[in-house]
Amino acid sequence: MARHQAPEPNEFAKLVSAAIRREMGNHRMSGRELARQLGKSEGYVRERVKDTYEWSLNDIEDFCELIGMQPDVFVARIEADEAFRARFDGASNVTPLRQSDSSSAITLDADEAIAASDRPDYQSEQEREQDRP
Repeated sequence: MARHQAPEPNEFAKLVSAAIRREMGNHRMSGRELARQLGKSEGYVRERVKDTYEWSLNDIEDFCELIGMQPDVFVARIEADEAFRARFDGASNVTPLRQSDSSSAITLDADEAIAASDRPDYQSEQEREQDRP
């Protein structure tokens, strides 16, 4: 039986893949280790790291959980990246996450999401109080 030939990943998928590679480096995580952590084969991960196939949304969510980042923050960091702006600014077929219409159901400011991701998570108000100067 012939293997279904998936289309080449689009530009956004390649930026997601580049961001995953960057985070793998930041966390000193090999492809083998990522495959083990995701419960996938090394070949599966290799094909996505090398942009042969796109990462699924589930893969991205699982990866974000591994590195301790919310998926929306991960995507916001991609959007804030200069490479993203260079490839997608002004493109009519791409809707940025940042929306100026306050009546919109989805409002995400990339800079705010990134700043929020750098704040510590508190389990209780008591922990928050203990951390104050």
